[in-house]
Amino acid sequence: MNKSIEPVRLYFAFRSPYSWMATERIVQEGISVDPIAFVKPPADTPPPNPITSPAKGAYVARDVVRLAKRLGFDFALPDPFDIDFVRPNNVFQLAKEEDRALPFMLAAYRARFIGERNISEDEVLCDIAVEAGLDPDATLVAADSADLRARSLMELEKTLEADRPFGVPFFVYQGEPFWGQDRIDLLLETIRLSAEG
Repeated sequence: MNKSIEPVRLYFAFRSPYSWMATERIVQEGISVDPIAFVKPPADTPPPNPITSPAKGAYVARDVVRLAKRLGFDFALPDPFDIDFVRPNNVFQLAKEEDRALPFMLAAYRARFIGERNISEDEVLCDIAVEAGLDPDATLVAADSADLRARSLMELEKTLEADRPFGVPFFVYQGEPFWGQDRIDLLLETIRLSAEG
């Protein structure tokens, strides 16, 4: 598919395996995206937590395995699952400012969900940085940068209230929202119809 004239805003989180699979699919389709780290929800929305019960946690663990298999992706559930996501989010902001956002996202997601690596650790962040074309020394500084954290929040604030994302992956194309990796086909159809338009 040709790249869309207007990039798709992609709200993502390194915590989410669904967000990872959606990013892989979007890249495979050649869709132009403006990725935004979903580090906080709109003011009147409770923070999203996909694992709110043991039953749901067990379901998600099973579901992502079968979905990855269906999509032809290798997958491993990271242990520990929850880490310090501020550090990779900060480095993502650096990558975005250096036009390396997608390479960094894919390298980080693959390290986490295929390689079972803790993407908040210095060594892992440096490996990801090199793979994405970033300087590893600048990466370590960025990981703990309050300034980059503030810039990431400012980036999110630009579209947060208009788009009203409440979870990830969340896509917005020409003002039309799509939530979940299972809505990618509908997103692609909307982009195609817009291009034919």
